[in-house]
Amino acid sequence: NVLEQMTGTKKSAQKEGGVLAFHGYQSFAPNEVTPQMAHAIGIELAQKMWGDDFEVIVTTHLDKKHFHNHFVINSVSWTTH
Repeated sequence: NVLEQMTGTKKSAQKEGGVLAFHGYQSFAPNEVTPQMAHAIGIELAQKMWGDDFEVIVTTHLDKKHFHNHFVINSVSWTTH
């Protein structure tokens, strides 16, 4: 669903070529946060950085001793193209 939404934005902006998306991450020290806190902080950071202008997916990974978030940000704004 996210891929369809992001590619739909790019298609409506007539910007289907080039960079598909950007990737970022955020890490926490071991035992610094709970999984729920890590995800909530990731959502808050995404909102502050990209607001309502860009589609962003936030995934929280718990497979390491340090919890971390990954951000995939559409390279095209759905509000301004």
